[in-house]
Amino acid sequence: MAQNSAKKLDLLGMLPEEISELMARRGLEAYRSAQVTEWLYQHNARSLDAMTNLPKRLRDELAEELFITDIRALKVQVSQRDRTKKILFELSDGMTVETVLMPEAGHSTVCVSTQVGCAFGCVFCASGAGGLARNLSTGEIVDQARWAQYDPDAGRLTNIVLMGMGEPLANYEATAKAVRIFIHERCFALGKRRVTISTAGYAPGIRRLADDDLPVRLALSLHATDNKTRSRLMPINRKYPLEETLDACRLLARNRRTPLTIEYMLMRDVNDSLPEAAKLAKISLSLDAKVNLIECNPVLSGRFAAPPRERILRFQATLRNAGVLAFIRRSRGLDVEGACGQLRNAGLVADSG
Repeated sequence: MAQNSAKKLDLLGMLPEEISELMARRGLEAYRSAQVTEWLYQHNARSLDAMTNLPKRLRDELAEELFITDIRALKVQVSQRDRTKKILFELSDGMTVETVLMPEAGHSTVCVSTQVGCAFGCVFCASGAGGLARNLSTGEIVDQARWAQYDPDAGRLTNIVLMGMGEPLANYEATAKAVRIFIHERCFALGKRRVTISTAGYAPGIRRLADDDLPVRLALSLHATDNKTRSRLMPINRKYPLEETLDACRLLARNRRTPLTIEYMLMRDVNDSLPEAAKLAKISLSLDAKVNLIECNPVLSGRFAAPPRERILRFQATLRNAGVLAFIRRSRGLDVEGACGQLRNAGLVADSG
């Protein structure tokens, strides 16, 4: 585990250019910063001492000023249905977050968390059950992806989705920095359309993203098409109503032409009627957004259930007949509670097997 210190700088929270500046201030040759960056992202170095082509004296000097975040896997659960892995990570202060790694044929996607818990308390999501403990640092976000990058069972990491625990746009600075590291050619080198931020509708963050040059996709967790229903499901809607959230999304689309996806979890007899589908189609077309339909997954409250399959298909058909690109997203990791809405701060566990 990392020996975190408020007086030290985290290398995993730095872009390669910042590492270069730091080395230059110390009077070191430019190739030293390239070595450090390579150790972090090509050799998965989890301490400065592991960087064996740096002189021992230099490593010791750097360790007085720098550290590398090293989150620890406490528990790994592997789905018997689809090989999805849910990992419970312990942070340097003993708090925990969950991360989901989804392998495909020869490649993988990782769903990372940005906060310990969540402040917004969506009633169908387990992540906010205990409220928000704290934001994650950039290094803690990045290290979840580093674990996925070097997982021996996953194949090449091709996609990162910031859809785990927490609201990424409420932890904007750390989230944005992590995204820049994910796409940097000397770090993860992911394509600009290979990183997605999910938001519950945090309008100030969406507007900030609209003014930023951050090359990232946005996924809006909508889940209802009117304020009354959405406020009941997602308390954030009481502060940032649907109209304000959609206006922020339109600003983003206008300023950045950022691809937008609407995530819509179908809950039986709550938001799954055909009139709801028609209203969702109107919203989607106004934002030029595609729609991912998600079957409601079991969560702690047990208050909601998925509609029958035929009803889901009729809902999708209504969207498609209106000209909307609409897909039914396959839930991954259901048998290990790793699907959408199921991640939570599980606390420290005695059995890490």
